[in-house]
Amino acid sequence: RNFDFRILSIHRPRGELVRLLDGFEPSGLITEWLPGITDFLLELGYPTVIADTDTVYPNCVSIDVDDREVGRQAAKRLLLAGYRRFACLTNNLPYSVQREAGFQQELSTSGKDIRRFREPEPPGRRYLEDVRKPGIDLVSWLEELPRPIGIFAVHDPLGRHLCEACRSAGIRVPDDVSVIGANDDPLVAEMSFPSLSSVQIPWQKIGTTVGEAAATQVE
Repeated sequence: RNFDFRILSIHRPRGELVRLLDGFEPSGLITEWLPGITDFLLELGYPTVIADTDTVYPNCVSIDVDDREVGRQAAKRLLLAGYRRFACLTNNLPYSVQREAGFQQELSTSGKDIRRFREPEPPGRRYLEDVRKPGIDLVSWLEELPRPIGIFAVHDPLGRHLCEACRSAGIRVPDDVSVIGANDDPLVAEMSFPSLSSVQIPWQKIGTTVGEAAATQVE
């Protein structure tokens, strides 16, 4: 069966979302998970598939990557590169907690501990437009870290932000600080300076699974 897809950004006022969806008259929705927005969309009553969340919602399909494994893979790469000091830059979203836990778990088996810094996601931030000046608290944290050190940033925009913070503090990347992100998004990783190493996510496989689940939902 063939489907006609319409792409609609959910980074807009709720009333505008409702008006646009009423005009599209979709058979169902495929959406990313966003705090506050996802619950609102589910209340509209469309058959829905949510990507990138392991939260289970009634009458809805949720699909996600193993975020603990993402963190473990980041730790393995830094260990293989010979680093003996480690840190993690996190945010305030659920996947961040899981990726950090996997990172710590893998390092614990080697007797290693990590230092942490939490950089909350600004409200309404758009993934590819994450351009902001590093805060003084983040720069101070970086300046106090022992070097050389490997730092895992829980997703690529945060990794790019970390590289910018290092540059503003005069900390050399990767000589003093080696940064590894997650998602392997070329639009972010290749725009970072220097280019960002990143844990790959099987996006194509996730997309195929999302499409199959969506077709089942609307049949």
